[in-house]
Amino acid sequence: MVAIKKPIEFKDMQEGHSMLMPFGPHIVYSRLPEKIIKSLNMYVDAKMQQKKDKALDHSEHLVGKVTQEFLIDGDQINRMAEFFNGAFGAYHQFYLQRQNQALHPDARLGIQYASAWVVRQFAGEFNPAHIHTECQLSCVGYLKVPDLEKEDEEDSKKHYPCSGNIELFHESSNFYHNGAVRIRPAVGDFIIFPSYLTHTVYPFKNTDEERRSFSMNININVEKDNE
Repeated sequence: MVAIKKPIEFKDMQEGHSMLMPFGPHIVYSRLPEKIIKSLNMYVDAKMQQKKDKALDHSEHLVGKVTQEFLIDGDQINRMAEFFNGAFGAYHQFYLQRQNQALHPDARLGIQYASAWVVRQFAGEFNPAHIHTECQLSCVGYLKVPDLEKEDEEDSKKHYPCSGNIELFHESSNFYHNGAVRIRPAVGDFIIFPSYLTHTVYPFKNTDEERRSFSMNININVEKDNE
């Protein structure tokens, strides 16, 4: 099903200045509902108490130098799918808008969850620079976060605060262009980005608290309504 594509026109633009984003990848930010934060934290705590985390261990497939990474059951994802489907659908719609396209009236988006996992990170641990493969989109959501702002304030090298931050890279920075974005996460942040974006997570050191997040790999297909 081919999207409706039209050329960009400026005839309706108002006087003044407007920002255009016709090139390069975009990321989408959403706020996780409190019920999803609570549900996933309860899910992780239950898995730890039941000692089922070894059966779900996903660390061999991931690059993180962290305490624990394990898969999220499909049933748990299905219980939260309404919110996530909406967020991933919004990402695709923003892409169409940037290309001056629209989804065909007889089409809908089919969202497939390739994998989903939890990352439990503690002081001194980190995630090396990497990409995600065999998917179109990736995401990260935050369930527990130490006081990273305070840690940055206590750092002797305050000119580049990055403790516990995630940084995404597209290409080298140049005139009027930033090739990377560094984000200090907070509980409830949910960020969607193309899977080919290189990204890394920096360590933190001055706390015993957990930095708990989850990630998913997603594919989106455009399907006919009657399929």
